[in-house]
Amino acid sequence: MRGKGVFIAIMIHKPTPPKPQARGPQKEVLFELQRHGNILRVIAIDPVTGTEVIMIADPRQNMEIIKRLAARKLLYVLEKNRAKAEQKNDPNRF
Repeated sequence: MRGKGVFIAIMIHKPTPPKPQARGPQKEVLFELQRHGNILRVIAIDPVTGTEVIMIADPRQNMEIIKRLAARKLLYVLEKNRAKAEQKNDPNRF
């Protein structure tokens, strides 16, 4: 009978600068990787705001691509939260 262990890794990754439409480059992203059988649970965390996103990936895929996708999802959520905060503070809003 095989032992089914859980692999957990925490990494700090400095992604390549985002595309011009994104506001300001992201300085760093923390990654937590958990292997559960034939899936890889990836948690990307922004250390400044504490915002985290979770995605599921195939552990057989290239780790750099997985991290890039998780960082892109985190950037999307950060931009969405920033836009929501700006809209909430807009005095010209109805």
